[in-house]
Amino acid sequence: MDNLLNRITLEEGKCGSQPCIRKKRLRVCDILELFSVGATFEEILADYPVLRTRRYLCQPSLRSTAN
Repeated sequence: MDNLLNRITLEEGKCGSQPCIRKKRLRVCDILELFSVGATFEEILADYPVLRTRRYLCQPSLRSTAN
C-alpha cells in the first residue's frame, strides 16, 4: 500500500493545494468523484488516458479495491 500512496502528492499552489496524482495535474478527489457517480475504470481511462501507465489506475491491486 505504501507504493500506492507514494503516487499521491500534495504541493502548495498546485491544483488548489489538493492531493494530486504524482506528476499529473489531476486531483485525487476528481477520480474518486467519478467512481462515486458510477463511472467504471474503462470510462475513466477513456477520459484520462494518461492514467494507463503502469504506475496509476492499471495496477491490479488498485482495481481489486475499487470494484
